[in-house]
Amino acid sequence: MTLSRPARVSVYPGEHAFRGLALAIDPSMTPCGVCTSSGRIGPSFSFGRADAATVIAGDYIVSDNDIIADSDGIYFYVYEIGDYLYDSYFSSHSSSSVTLGNMLINNNMIESGSWGISVYWEDVGYDINYDSYVTVGNMEICNNQITGDAGIYYYNEYLGNSLYEMATLTVGTLDISGNTIDVLGGGIYMEISYLATSIRDHASMTVGDMHIHNNQILNSDLGIYFDYRNSPSGIYGFASVKMPNIYTYDNTVNSTGRGLFIYYYNLGSAVDPTTNFNRGKVEIYDCTFTSASGMFAGSSNMNPNRIPLIIRDLEFTNTHSAAGTWGIEASEINHIRVDDSTFNGYDNGVRADEVNLVLVRCTFMGITGIDARSHNAGHLMLVDCPTVDTGNMEIWDTSFIDIGWILDVRVETPLGHGVPGALVTATSNNTWIESQATTGTDGH
Repeated sequence: MTLSRPARVSVYPGEHAFRGLALAIDPSMTPCGVCTSSGRIGPSFSFGRADAATVIAGDYIVSDNDIIADSDGIYFYVYEIGDYLYDSYFSSHSSSSVTLGNMLINNNMIESGSWGISVYWEDVGYDINYDSYVTVGNMEICNNQITGDAGIYYYNEYLGNSLYEMATLTVGTLDISGNTIDVLGGGIYMEISYLATSIRDHASMTVGDMHIHNNQILNSDLGIYFDYRNSPSGIYGFASVKMPNIYTYDNTVNSTGRGLFIYYYNLGSAVDPTTNFNRGKVEIYDCTFTSASGMFAGSSNMNPNRIPLIIRDLEFTNTHSAAGTWGIEASEINHIRVDDSTFNGYDNGVRADEVNLVLVRCTFMGITGIDARSHNAGHLMLVDCPTVDTGNMEIWDTSFIDIGWILDVRVETPLGHGVPGALVTATSNNTWIESQATTGTDGH
């Protein structure tokens, strides 16, 4: 309900002394939902013994606070929301539903001995059957000022696990923006694990996009850390799954350690071709890093349905006088491509370790050590990177370094009109290089 003036909602507990009980709802509490369950009256079956149990759930807001804490400043734990929605013993379908409002953590000043803001999502939309559905609102972590030990930690595990029949899970967007972080430890940590696992039959799951943008990390020992693993897995039958697009952009980072750390593990396993599957993407762009070490990307157990990783237009500068550092390191990842990025002042340029790494129009400046190294069966391709000294490279074991080219592709209709939004996959003859891109408005 949405109210413009106060209202009362009567609760009917049957022939009981508490008849005439009502809930006073203020307009400031809305929009909200009111639901009553009874173990004594009404047609629904309940294991409870209460005459009537009523729950109101609307938005969760933590805003405009001054917080000083020895541990986490704000600890937000979302646990077992919309779990085990089924009733097969008593009926052939459930029709159960759970709706959770928006979650807002905005405009707080926090000094903490651990994480300034720590958000845990665990077991949300777990084991939903028949035509039950769970709806979760949007989440904002915006315009907070954090000092102390560490910045923002976002952890998401088992969101959408075991959905069957016609079950539906819908999750809103995530916005982490406008935060100022001045800490000793990590700046912004994102860990996502077991997102969309075991979705079957005609069940559906939709996860809104995630935006991490316009944050200032003034001090940290690791600027932005991103860990994405075991997602999705086990999508079968005629299930429909829309994974989130995750965008990280327009952030400014200062770190005494590494500026950017990315880890992928076991993404896109066991996805049936009969499903309606949108795998989403991870895109990191237009960020500026001042860090003792540049960026690292690694993974293992990648699959054909892995989540695309797009990295472009980043600027890294080493002003911390750290020795033995690399501008970019990549290890054990099937394929990674970095476009139009600058690495300035690091001892060494790029290192490819058991990885297919493609650099396109990247610039390296102030290199005093090795410009490029490929080892442990690594394959490094440099495309239009003229600042890399090809005479200052190291190739170990059965590794490769190639000087590449740019492939311009246009997708057209039979009448010669460009096709926008087409996914193009280009694979080299020896299958070492695979590149994916989506055509623009003119079909390129």
